[in-house]
Amino acid sequence: MSNTSLEKIGCFNTILDPYNGITIESKDLPNSKEEFELNLDFLIEEVQYKRFLIWIYIDIKKSDFIPIATKFGFTFHSCNSDYILLVKVLKENAIVPNLA
Repeated sequence: MSNTSLEKIGCFNTILDPYNGITIESKDLPNSKEEFELNLDFLIEEVQYKRFLIWIYIDIKKSDFIPIATKFGFTFHSCNSDYILLVKVLKENAIVPNLA
């Protein structure tokens, strides 16, 4: 992934992608579900009119964060044996790239 820009929003370090989306790596997630939920709500409010997509990698060790993300409208995009990638579309007709 070519990182074009980094920005701290709430507790999240976000990476801007070529599709005007931001990505949050699982290593940058908070430790508690409560902190995750509060900061996710803040993040969505901050970027909903500026970005097209929000991507979140959630490690299997923090799988209890998944229901929180889906409550905020995130959907499953892809997964591996130890993580899931969720995406929230903020702009209608935004390009959501598929796996190659």
